[in-house]
Parts: sequence; structure tokens; C-alpha cells
Amino acid sequence: MNPSNNQNKGIVTLFSGGLDSSYLLARLSKMEFRKIIAVAVDLGEEDNQNLSMITDKLGVELKIIDAKVYFAKNSVIPAIQAQAIYLNMFPVSSSLSRPVIAKKSMQVAIDNDCDVLLHTANQSQNSLRRLNGSIQSLKFDGYYGSPYEYSAISRKEKAKFLEKFGFSFLTNRKLSGDENLWCREYESGELDNPESFCLNESLYKWSVKSKYNHKDRIKLTFKNGVPVAIDDKSTDIVKLIKLLNYRIGLSGVGRYAGLEHLPNQEKVLEIREMPAASILLNSFKHLEMAILTTPLIMEKSRMGQI
Repeated sequence: MNPSNNQNKGIVTLFSGGLDSSYLLARLSKMEFRKIIAVAVDLGEEDNQNLSMITDKLGVELKIIDAKVYFAKNSVIPAIQAQAIYLNMFPVSSSLSRPVIAKKSMQVAIDNDCDVLLHTANQSQNSLRRLNGSIQSLKFDGYYGSPYEYSAISRKEKAKFLEKFGFSFLTNRKLSGDENLWCREYESGELDNPESFCLNESLYKWSVKSKYNHKDRIKLTFKNGVPVAIDDKSTDIVKLIKLLNYRIGLSGVGRYAGLEHLPNQEKVLEIREMPAASILLNSFKHLEMAILTTPLIMEKSRMGQI
């Protein structure tokens, strides 16, 4: 990007408040762009209190878009019905969230006459292809992508740069994390070596076994393939997922660790916790077993993996 043309450009950058997105925002804030908007698409992340603090200090506009209901209805429910489980190992997560994030952030760019849309995924993350592919399919008429696609800047270097702005709380983040109401996920850092890693138990929020002898009986009600009630109490899908993450998580259920494939058959280790996903996918599968014919179940499973 030619610095001499910066004043003519408006930029929207995806912002999670993590190390990578904060580093990019800090760099952009030192350039004289016509407009910089940091966009946080809220899909159910519980820890986002630092967002406004960071953007205020950098003098950047922040837009937080509440897309939890949209995400649950348009991504999570279809995933339950399709039994979206990656190679029968763990529930799909980022593939559901990235198109929603791309759509909502692109709309901000259009509404604010911004011709650049940035994110911070890199070559070792499938989010790079998911975000770029989603933006491309939505036909964004501008520049888009990630400056980290071929970047060799280490997390240590980024953290050191951010200390100049007083963001020392970011320097202790060793892993790349992602959170929404369907999944909490970690990758990179110490997880880059799948044969030798130790994940700190404190990273888990939902799937933490109660110190008491916890026994819980839960009744789930589905209507037309959609979960609508817990213990005969009707509730909306967002509240239902959040409640299940807590109640199922108390039993320590919903942890997943697995290798995900990158282009050229490279593989990366990802750690997830998804208590609500675990029980909802399993419950829906039992309903299918009770209602559908065996040949139809087998064909649905085969087509689902394809």
C-alpha cells in the first residue's frame, strides 16, 4: 500500500482485542488514513472488556456488532441439523463463524465508504482462506486480506511493540484464541508441537468439573429440528446454548483436541471446548436414529462428510 495515498483510503480492520489484531491496529493508527474503523463482531465472546480501552488509546473508532442471534440461527442450527463434525472427530466451529464475521464487517466497510478490509489470519490458520473466500464470494469491491499472510513477525516482537502503548497485559498471551457461543478454541504457540505440549487448565471456562459430586439430568425439546426448550422451559437459541455450556461443562464434557488440515497436507493442532455442541449434536443424532430409516441415516452421514 502506497503511504502517499493513505489519506484517500478508509480502512475497516477486524478487531478481537488480542495480540495480532491489536498490533495491526497500533501500526495503522500511526499512518494517516482517511478513516480507520476497528470492527468486533460479537458472536458470544465473554471477555471483550479491553476493546474500547485499546481503541480509545489508539484514537481509533470502534464498532461492536451484536451478531449472536444471527450466528445461532443461520450457522449453529444448520450445523446441528447437518451433524457438522469434522471427520467425525470434533464439531465444526470456525467454518461457521468466519462467513458471518466477513459479512458483518464488510457491511460496515460499505456503509462507511471504506475501500480496505483487513484481518489478521496467517498461512498456518485456515481462517485465512475462510475469511478471504467469504469476502470474495460476497463480492467486496475493494482491497481485502491479511498483512500477516506472509509475515515473519513473531508474537514476542508484536508484544514488545505494544508495550510502548501501555498494553503490557497482551505480552503474556502465548496462544492464539478464538471464542464464540458455540466454541472456545486455541492454536499456535506451544500447540505448534502436537507431540509435546501442556495446556494450562485455567484456559478452560466451560468444561470445568465441579468440585462437588455433580449430577444433572437435562431434558431437551426439539421442534422441527430446532432446540427450543430445556426442562420444558422455552428459551431462545442463544440463551439455550449458553445455559448448556455451563450445565454440561460442569461435568467436564465437551473438550476436543485434534489435527486440522491445511493446504498441501500440512496439519495443525487445535484445542476446543464445546459442551453445548457436544450435547446438542448427540441429542439430535439420537432423534434421527429414532425417526429416520437406516439407509437414509447412512447416506446423510456419507454426504455430510463430503
